[in-house]
Amino acid sequence: MAVVVATTGPTNSAAQALCPDPAALHRYLTHRLGASRAIHTVHTAPVLQIVKAVGPLTR
Repeated sequence: MAVVVATTGPTNSAAQALCPDPAALHRYLTHRLGASRAIHTVHTAPVLQIVKAVGPLTR
């Protein structure tokens, strides 16, 4: 997991997973998260391409 945060509203947490390919994401969702009795539902939103991001600071 790259980032896990607590939230308010209909969900109580959000997470960012870095997976090398869609098959790895599917395995993670079905085997790791799916095996947990504490997790009842999961919503996913794959990011296929990052268009703009923060770069290194230069002086």
